[in-house]
Amino acid sequence: MRSLLELYGMPVHCGGLRTGELIRHMGKDKKRAAGSLRWVLLAQPGRAVVRSDVSLESVREALQVILRVE
Repeated sequence: MRSLLELYGMPVHCGGLRTGELIRHMGKDKKRAAGSLRWVLLAQPGRAVVRSDVSLESVREALQVILRVE
């Protein structure tokens, strides 16, 4: 994925964003239902699943890897 983004001159870093800020904004997302966030995840190429059991800690860890901050 990274190579493809770079090939087309797309950004591969999200510097300056903070995980706490993003998580707060996610709480306002339209996919939020019954007090939890719903995630559309790829189970395999071409097959998406909707999950609402993703832990906040997993989200935080993923954001920290993606954003490379904090």
